[in-house]
Amino acid sequence: MSNPAAHTYPGIAVPCTAAPPAPGVYAIRCVLDKRMYVGSSINVRKRMQNHRCALRAGKHHSVHLQRAWNKHGEPCFEFFVLGLYPREQLFAEEQRWFDETTCAFNGSRIAGRPEHTPEVVAKLQAAARTAWSDPAYRAKMAQRPAPPGRLGRTATPTTIATLRAVHRARCATIEAFGRMWSIKDLAETYGVKYTMLKDRLRAGWPPELAVSQPKRKGGL
Repeated sequence: MSNPAAHTYPGIAVPCTAAPPAPGVYAIRCVLDKRMYVGSSINVRKRMQNHRCALRAGKHHSVHLQRAWNKHGEPCFEFFVLGLYPREQLFAEEQRWFDETTCAFNGSRIAGRPEHTPEVVAKLQAAARTAWSDPAYRAKMAQRPAPPGRLGRTATPTTIATLRAVHRARCATIEAFGRMWSIKDLAETYGVKYTMLKDRLRAGWPPELAVSQPKRKGGL
């Protein structure tokens, strides 16, 4: 195993706003127990800022990282840029850091956050349809307590249909760069807006082109 410190850039914690807007691998580390979250992005500055915003809002996708953040507080966490690499090497370098460090806050230690295959997605969807076709199951789910802040609110059929459409769009899988993605993960990994990427894909853009072209003034 090589020494991860030998690849560190710049070797110290940096504020999110001071990180370079370039492709690279980054880390979020708890200074108390040295546990880390490692990720990669074509724009490490923006990705690190997104992580910080999610953590401050209590909505980070890593449950373990969010719990540690809530317990110890923001001052106990450091943001690092581990290395800057060409875009085509990001997943390979991210995987190397997974292999060389203790990434206790990562739910998966496989670079690229691989999505379910279309076959698995179809099985999950079929299982959900079967469950919801059972009146007893629907009655049980209807008795669940309302989420905090939603007490007394009843969604209209139009709102329910809109939310379901948004959920289906976010969970839709597309093939790009040799693997399957959800639109949300593809947008976050390549640093583009989700709504712009969705509109481009709907307009027939190839996924690779949709995430690589800058936004045109007055259009997509």
